[in-house]
Amino acid sequence: MAYKVSGRLQEFKQAPGGKAFLIFYNGNKTITDSTLVNDGQFTFQGTISDYSSAQLILDHSGNGLRKAQDIIQIYLEKGLITVLGKDSLKSAKVSGAVINKQNARYKELLKANSENLKSISDKWSKIIPKDTSMRKLNDQLAAAYQKEVLAREQLNIQFVKENTDAEISADILSRVAGPMIKVEKIEPLYNSLSEKVRKTRTGVKLGQDLALTKATYIGSLSPAFAKDDINGKLIQLTDLKGKYVLIDFWASWCTPCRAENPYVIKAYNQFKGKGFEVLGISLDKDKTAWLKAVKDDALPYIQILDEAATGERIADKYAVKAIPQNFLVDPSGKIIARNLRGDDLDKELKKIFTGNL
Repeated sequence: MAYKVSGRLQEFKQAPGGKAFLIFYNGNKTITDSTLVNDGQFTFQGTISDYSSAQLILDHSGNGLRKAQDIIQIYLEKGLITVLGKDSLKSAKVSGAVINKQNARYKELLKANSENLKSISDKWSKIIPKDTSMRKLNDQLAAAYQKEVLAREQLNIQFVKENTDAEISADILSRVAGPMIKVEKIEPLYNSLSEKVRKTRTGVKLGQDLALTKATYIGSLSPAFAKDDINGKLIQLTDLKGKYVLIDFWASWCTPCRAENPYVIKAYNQFKGKGFEVLGISLDKDKTAWLKAVKDDALPYIQILDEAATGERIADKYAVKAIPQNFLVDPSGKIIARNLRGDDLDKELKKIFTGNL
């Protein structure tokens, strides 16, 4: 489909070399387009395989894309998209065909919430971390911000429920789902979307992610895999049947993962003689960093580097898109718990092996 973006800022103060940038997906590729701004006006045009969310960015200073901070989200779709404003994209009005009209309705729904979040963020930016006298205010702002974040989620869900035939509902529901999908929450909303929306690129991807997540939910059989461990020994999950196995996804660069390691080590040392095993699955791309982290954290259990080059990634089979994540598998190969954090792992294993908390 062919699109054209026509922008005009009536009072734009232009520096020499000022450019507009357009960043979007076309198929599986990220495209970055740019054009010079002439007297506050700019134009982009091209073709895309499907509608696409895009970032429109304006460089006021002439210092390039990386330092540009005037950003607005639009949708590339068939036809003309106009961006009209005074001196900034952030306050500009976007109009276009079907999908940009949907997005305008969505932004209107979020308007008060967005203003509240900005107000809290502005106050938060003035907090001096080392000033203990500001600690109470910091906590109050944190609580207020979290309240607005939860309100944003409810507004997103409201929009999806009220606009089941709007293409952007797939995008919005995907944001609600996040990297750790709660099937019981997302699946009914996904099923309520029209067939047209479910067939969009985002709708198809969300459906695939839902199916993968359901396949690794509690009660499901854990997907089988086979990969070499840190010592070059082939490890097959099926070889560990008869044991309770914690499949622990982590990486050297993941601070929360590293913070969980002592809890996993403690549980492993306590229950390894009772039929408990741990498989540490690292998502590191840097093998040296992975080896160093294994040594520094003194991880005593099986370690596997989940490299795409060595076959299908284990993380893909378990729909892991964010870490830390873990799955506790029983002796029959069934997943009986997910994402046990801190002392929760120890409590779960005590229930299994001793019958006590």
